[in-house]
Amino acid sequence: MPVFSKRYFSPCADGQLRCRPGSFVADDSGIVVGVWQMSESSAELYERYPALEQYRPMVETKYRSERRRVEFLCVRQLLAELLGHPVVVNYAASGQPLLNGWQVSITHTYGYAAVVLSRSLRVGIDAERTSERVEKVARRFVRPDEEAVGSEALTVLWTIKETVYKLFSEQQLGFSDIRAAMPSGEQLSAMWRAASPQPIAVENLRTGQPLFVWSELVGDCVLTFSSLS
Repeated sequence: MPVFSKRYFSPCADGQLRCRPGSFVADDSGIVVGVWQMSESSAELYERYPALEQYRPMVETKYRSERRRVEFLCVRQLLAELLGHPVVVNYAASGQPLLNGWQVSITHTYGYAAVVLSRSLRVGIDAERTSERVEKVARRFVRPDEEAVGSEALTVLWTIKETVYKLFSEQQLGFSDIRAAMPSGEQLSAMWRAASPQPIAVENLRTGQPLFVWSELVGDCVLTFSSLS
């Protein structure tokens, strides 16, 4: 069976997240984060979740890769689990996902799919597996005034910038337009030991907009998400 989780948060002005038990309230200005550990094949997903059959013709025509098929199906089932019913996801010309009545952001990496939802807040999310490969492309996305040493810190910074890019998708931000106040190695270790996602201060340099993102380890992946009123 899949490893599935959903959590409810209310972002606070000081960057902290207030965890909320119980059901997600439709008119609340909070956010819900869902994570699905992808361990099934597409055949298993169709068998376990008959509602996914509606996507089969499109999925098998559009995606030759089994991994891409599983990603697509897991995201749809994850959204259905969060909202209690099957959903239709459309996409804007910018690639931003659109879900009727909701602000939504979607990400998937090897082994995991994740989404963040809100009724009233703009949202962004990204997940990446920690890998030494990120060190080879660090110069592409690390600003001179940012310090991120080692694959773990660099992966965090990458997910931050991808999250903020999604949050301001209409601005088409570049990596240099986003500056993060990266935690030190010791602070990062403490973050991973915390029981909930931890805040990192970020700035959209194009507009001067300060904001917080929240980051945590999920298995061997870094998960980062954010919201903006």
